[in-house]
Amino acid sequence: MFRIQRVTVALVVVLVVFHGLQPRAHATGIHGDAILGHWQRGAGEAIIEIRRQADRYHGVVVASERHPEIVGTEIFKSLRYDTERRRWRGSVYSIARDRDFDIEMDLADPDHFVISLRIRFFRKSVQFSRQPSL
Repeated sequence: MFRIQRVTVALVVVLVVFHGLQPRAHATGIHGDAILGHWQRGAGEAIIEIRRQADRYHGVVVASERHPEIVGTEIFKSLRYDTERRRWRGSVYSIARDRDFDIEMDLADPDHFVISLRIRFFRKSVQFSRQPSL
């Protein structure tokens, strides 16, 4: 009898511990469409609108005070949401380098996401903040 109680208590403890360790994105209900909207890297930088097209997400420059010629440029390309890893994967276009780089994107909270990219041996992370709709 005591053995069954110990096993039951152990199972309850394991379930409680593992339930508490769920990734934050799952616990807060974040899903693929959570990145839809307007985003900006920093004050004075271009504003990028992320839209969904079928099962992928794309980000296009919709406003830029410093460089109006880049409005309409697609920056985030073919982002797909990975439900297991709870992050987006795709590519980012670097205007300065005129090339695409593979990225992973994580939503830190509903108003901030971070993209991570690797260039050879270096890893770079860049944060974006949600902006009010234009």
